[in-house]
Amino acid sequence: MAERRMFSKTIIDSDTFLDMSLSAQALYFHLSMRADDEGFINNPKKTQRMLGASDDDLKILILKKFIIPFDSGIVVIRHWKIHNYIQSDRFHETTYLEEKSMLYIDKKKMYTERIQDKYEMDTQDRLDKDRLDKDRLGKNNTPSISPSTSQNIEGVKEKQSKKKSEISDELFERFWKVYPRKVGKKKAKEAFIKIKPNEELVNFMVDAIDKQKRSLDWKKNDGQYIPNPTTWLNQGRWDDELRKDPTDHSASIEEVERENAKALKELQELAEKWS
Repeated sequence: MAERRMFSKTIIDSDTFLDMSLSAQALYFHLSMRADDEGFINNPKKTQRMLGASDDDLKILILKKFIIPFDSGIVVIRHWKIHNYIQSDRFHETTYLEEKSMLYIDKKKMYTERIQDKYEMDTQDRLDKDRLDKDRLGKNNTPSISPSTSQNIEGVKEKQSKKKSEISDELFERFWKVYPRKVGKKKAKEAFIKIKPNEELVNFMVDAIDKQKRSLDWKKNDGQYIPNPTTWLNQGRWDDELRKDPTDHSASIEEVERENAKALKELQELAEKWS
């Protein structure tokens, strides 16, 4: 297995990456350094404990899609192919072939899960067949639809509805995992579904919550003033302007994190030289 690991500035200089806590960034670097030649890690929890990172650090890497988790406990670095190119004479194929089979490399050279892609292909195939049936018109210019075709149409609609529900559930769980006050989950889910957020908006919500956790209002009196999740959603609080804490250094947390990020890069470059 190759010993050197590289990191693309396109990824680690992005606002999405730098907006994470320093501990989450450090965990990402350590996971990447310990991944095999295709970006898979079989012991992310061990790395997390060794570094002293929290469960939230690992969750935020998953929620922001810097790593992809599997039921087996293995994770993969999503941007691995962007970060690293390993020469064939040094390359060793991953042993986690089952997990690898669940992924494909998209046009941006990022690992992507196959589930959604498979569903879309199946749905498009069925819709194409239904369109052919509708083109077969009777004398009165009325489509002649066989019982089997009708059942197919209903099946496609049912699958689409089920898939939308599953996607909505998945997006809500991403929100729920990161929101610190876990009360009234049922009401919160109703408010979430009413908003009908897409993945881009949920990513924005996750970023907003991560920042608001460090704000003066949310830290005051051990989080006494953190709003209920239903209220937060109904009032669109992801657009709130943060009130910084003037009594400590967290008032300029973004500036401090950016400075520290530079220091992390220097450490990473040193680690490459030592490896």
